[in-house]
Amino acid sequence: MSISALELPELLEAIATYLDSPDLISAACVCKIWSSVFIARVWHTLNNSHLLNPMFKLLPLNGHLVRSLTIVGNVDGALMEHCRLLDVLDLTLAPLDLHALENLVQKFPRLRRLTLNGCYGQELAWLQILQKLKHLECLRFLDDQVTDDLVEVGGENDVSESDEEEEEEEEEEEHSQEHDDDPEYLFDHDSFGENDDQDRLPFDYLGDLLVARARTLTELSLRGCSLRGFDLWEDLSSPSITPPILALRRLSLAETSVKSSDVVVLLKQCPELKELDLSGNFEPSWDSFPWSILHATQLTRLNLSQMCIDNKQLAQALLDCKGLASLIASQSNIQDTVLDTVVESLDGLVELDVSWCPEISEAAVARMLQRAATLKSLKLSWCAGVQSTIFRVPWACTRLEILEAQGLDRPPKEGRIGPNNVHDRVKQDEGEEEDELECDRAMFVQLSSLTELHRLVVGSSTTIISVSHGFGLMRWLSKLQELVLVGDDAHPMRLEELRLVAQFPHLSSFEFSLGLVDSAGQTALAGMKPSLKQQEQEIYF
Repeated sequence: MSISALELPELLEAIATYLDSPDLISAACVCKIWSSVFIARVWHTLNNSHLLNPMFKLLPLNGHLVRSLTIVGNVDGALMEHCRLLDVLDLTLAPLDLHALENLVQKFPRLRRLTLNGCYGQELAWLQILQKLKHLECLRFLDDQVTDDLVEVGGENDVSESDEEEEEEEEEEEHSQEHDDDPEYLFDHDSFGENDDQDRLPFDYLGDLLVARARTLTELSLRGCSLRGFDLWEDLSSPSITPPILALRRLSLAETSVKSSDVVVLLKQCPELKELDLSGNFEPSWDSFPWSILHATQLTRLNLSQMCIDNKQLAQALLDCKGLASLIASQSNIQDTVLDTVVESLDGLVELDVSWCPEISEAAVARMLQRAATLKSLKLSWCAGVQSTIFRVPWACTRLEILEAQGLDRPPKEGRIGPNNVHDRVKQDEGEEEDELECDRAMFVQLSSLTELHRLVVGSSTTIISVSHGFGLMRWLSKLQELVLVGDDAHPMRLEELRLVAQFPHLSSFEFSLGLVDSAGQTALAGMKPSLKQQEQEIYF
């Protein structure tokens, strides 16, 4: 008996990944074969918003189909009880304690990916419990700031900030009254300052986790979790005992205050490491970090944002990182030496971010633009040493999909003597207008050649966004999905320019600087393209 291609489970499962819940339910009604595949996909991934759907009252019957669960706020115990075969669990702002964490590990021994973000009571001592997850491949143990949008997703399970504060205050009062007369309580760990938390921990929880899951853990993120005071693998410092080789491929120690010496020890044991994020570590020890240790890895992505680095050492180390495709160094002290090395030695550079880097020169950026033909994402906004004249040089990176280049002003007018009479003043004003027109037109001409752009952030407080200055050339950017324009609020966009914005077929988001689009223009644009999300930038530097 022949089997139709549309009855093959493997093909149906591939199709199901592209459908949303309503389409999956419709497909499940076609026949029994389709039902078994598409119903499983309906229940495969759940989050807070899904749980508000009346259909999910059937969870007790279908919980065994759930493989991925994302919850913001309080966790329903019954929900966790029904989803015993989870592979992926993401909890944000969940009120957990050690006992709850022990239960979680026991209930979900199959977990391969676990994210704990800002859970109440979260501390690095939890790593000692999490190392019991024998199949754990990805651990994201975060202390990130949770955005308002993320909390809104939670629906009824959300935790009100005011309620939290009131509950915490009540607990603190009860706690203090309960132990005021207990002298032993004075020596409890809660009586110490917050900055001493990591210094008094008796165990190397991170080191123990890495040893226990050396062969399975391929991704680890500790973003925002303080590692101050930790000595990684201090117990293994004996020459006769060495740490194990780790399977890590992605590692984030961003904003952890980790000691640079610990990172050196760790990187030596990660020969397969491909992505490394060290951003936000400001400690002086990073000024002399031996970047040559990068040779021991297979890095393809490196994030050094908000760091003070030794440019000479880093440039020398990057000469041997031939596979590096992404360098993120925004708000750092990166200099021309590193930028030139990256362009000259890396043939496959795809992503570069040097936004807010005051020591990068326009000459180095120009050399990069003329040589980095493989770039697909470039961010160089608000670089003090770079001006809008970079749009006048020929660009080799014509396949860019993301370009952020806002805050690049026109070059200052130097050596111009003030006019002596009205006639001379008129001629000077005409010359300045011609310079403005030439600068803006050069920018829009260059942008019109970047036909693969999906996201564009461009302009400055001196840019005039008008068809007469070349904005009409933007019509060639047919793949644009996100557009952010900064311009001179003394020359707001007119209906002619807004019509052009509305004509971008795939544009879903349009942001603009304060005053660039007046209320009448926003109303008109909403009428021309109702699906377009408009947002006025409230803060403009």
